[in-house]
Amino acid sequence: MINCFVRKESPCHTKRRLMLWTGLMITTTFGFVLVALALSDEVSHVVALRQLSIPLGTLIGILWLKERLSTFKALGLVIMLTGLWMVVN
Repeated sequence: MINCFVRKESPCHTKRRLMLWTGLMITTTFGFVLVALALSDEVSHVVALRQLSIPLGTLIGILWLKERLSTFKALGLVIMLTGLWMVVN
């Protein structure tokens, strides 16, 4: 693993670039969340909408990656989306 950071001709040179971009994106999105928390009067809305990434990730997995939609997964999605809707409304 250390070769990824030391040698440019290493086969994982492109992985290093991907790791750096991933770290930058995670840091940026967390910064957006902190700004939203600082500017919002309704902190509960920001926290609830932040958790929207979980059902969205599940839906992406089902639609894009062709994962199987089990009964438990569908029930969990319905419960989470209902809870988010209740918090925001």
